[in-house]
This record gives sequence, structure tokens and C-alpha cells, in this order.
Amino acid sequence: MEKITILFTIPNFETAGSGHALFQLALGLKNKGYNIHIMAKHDRGSLVKRILNEKIQFHVVPYESKARPLLKLFFNSFKISRIFKEIKPDIIYSYHYSSDYSEAMASFFAGIPWLYIKKNMSWYGPSQRSWYIRSFLAKKINVQNSEMESEFLFRFSKKLIHIPIGVNTDIFKPTNKNKNNQFTFIHVSTLLPIKGVHILLKAYMKLLSNFPNGHRLVILGPDKTEYIKNLKIKYSSINKISFIGKRKDVHKYLDNAHCFVQSSLNGEGAPIALQEAMAMELISIGSKVAGINDQLKDFDYLRYNSENPFELKEVMLRVLNMTTSERAKIGKKLRLKIINEYSLLNETDKTVNMLKTILKAK
Repeated sequence: MEKITILFTIPNFETAGSGHALFQLALGLKNKGYNIHIMAKHDRGSLVKRILNEKIQFHVVPYESKARPLLKLFFNSFKISRIFKEIKPDIIYSYHYSSDYSEAMASFFAGIPWLYIKKNMSWYGPSQRSWYIRSFLAKKINVQNSEMESEFLFRFSKKLIHIPIGVNTDIFKPTNKNKNNQFTFIHVSTLLPIKGVHILLKAYMKLLSNFPNGHRLVILGPDKTEYIKNLKIKYSSINKISFIGKRKDVHKYLDNAHCFVQSSLNGEGAPIALQEAMAMELISIGSKVAGINDQLKDFDYLRYNSENPFELKEVMLRVLNMTTSERAKIGKKLRLKIINEYSLLNETDKTVNMLKTILKAK
């Protein structure tokens, strides 16, 4: 039986946050017998070397085209369709975060089924028309949380499928039974303003003012932006707050922590950092926004209204006052949720079923 060929497209593996998630899924499908190709606009980024080492075929192609002028859009999309036809994929799976629909047009011209993963909550505004066209051309749309469907994708309900990006629970699992004596709150993200680090720091300072001893806050992520530089200066005199920078061994820091805080201000697709923390059996606090609402469903006592440092402080205090056994019991429930709903194994199996459905209808 001839192998089924899947072509994944993504802008790059240098800045795309979901590049690692794509690689994990591609590797899982390859191990199940699929022929995997990946296309990006350039080959920079350390992950590309790992892709090549796994004998996954990698293509560098500037596969996008601007929406205007229309004649040029059609001409460029047709040119890309010829490249798609040369690769001969059975399905093209887009991991692009934007509303660009030129690759969808190229797939249409090539006669190849095309689907995309909706990784963020953007839709309305100048890009709304583009999102409609992108969704119209898609055979399937993988939504990352339930609120995407209710808020803007309900018109395409027959195309929707929910397959959250999965966590490798063999890597993200608790191993440190002797955590630091000092209770550690931890935050891991891209540290953009929308991640609400300033709200987290305000909440932590309120906690410190009432309970100054026995805990600390560790923040991981890129710390060279003006936003974070200013926060580091503002809180430089507080020795209980540590900015660690971007690290590859995130799971080791999570393993030594006691409580994770996801302080997002706006809705997200499905924040992977929160899923990783839950898989580590960490008590996980999150704001009441899209994405996090799904992940922390049934754990309402661990959520707070975003942009409200007072509420966040109260939830952090509640966790701090829990006994070790109480935290352990909740941590096991959080990990079980990840295993049942957000594991890499589940993502791979559900993706296989989705691909079979698309090919059957082809």
C-alpha cells in the first residue's frame, strides 16, 4: 500500500511558537507510516536541523502572495500550485497563524485538500474578510478551543474539528519529589504584554506586602524587549522576583516549582505552557479567557478575572495556604486532564482519524 503524503506549511521555525508542536506531530505521523514533508519560507532555526536528522523532507519556498493586486495573487498562487503538485501531497496542513489565504488558493488550483489550524482568537477587523476566504477554502479547520466556534467560526461548523496541540507527557512529568523548601510561583511565556506579566507582578507585590516570607516568583521567557526591560528595572530591588530569560530546559524549572501562573490578558488558542505545567502536576492558576477556560474547566477556584491583580493575589494566596497533600491531590487531577484531553498521543491519533476522513471524502 502506497504511503499517504502530508505536506505541512509554516512561515518559519525561528519565530513561530508552534514550530515545535508541528515537529512533534509530524514525527508522530512519520512513525505511523505517513510520508511527511514540511515547507517554510526559510531554513533558519535550530529545529530545522532536527527535522532533517529525522529524514523529513524540508522545502524552502516563499509560498505566500499578497492579496492585491488580484491578478498577481492569482498568478503567484498558480505558480505555487505547480510546486505543490511536484511534491504530490495527499493533504496540505497549514500551521500559519495569519489570515493569509494564498496557499489555500494554490492548493485549490492544484486539486489538493487543504486544512488549517486556528491557533489564535483573531478574526474581526481588517483581516475578517481574509479569514472568511481562508475558512471557505479549507476542507477542515482545527479549532484550539470551544470559544472559537461560538464567537466567529460557527458559520463553518461542519468543517470544524477540535484537536488541541498535545503535550509529550513522557517528558513533562513530575520527577522531583524533593522540591525547594521555598514555595515557588512560576510563569513561562513569550513575555509579550498580552501575557499580563505586569499584572502578575502587581499581584505578587500585593502578596508580598501581606506575606513577605517563604515564597518567590520565577519568570521564564525572552527578556530583551523594552516591555520586560522596564519591568526588570522597576522590580530590580525585589530579590524574591527572578527573570531567568529564555531556557530550553523549561521542564526542569517546572519540576522545581510549586505553582504555575498563566496571566494572559486576552483569549488564546490553547496556551501550551499551561498544559505543560499541568502535566507536571503543578497547581496551575489561569485568567478567565478563551483557551484557558477550556484547560481549567472544573478548576474554577484556580481562575481569576484577567487584568485584576487583586483577584489574582487572592488565588495565589489560596494556593499558598494549601497543605502539601491538598496541592498533590489537585496536581494529579490536572495531569490526568492533560493525559485524557491534551496529550501528544491523543493529538496524533485524532489527527490520523481526521486525515482518513478527509481522504475518504476526496
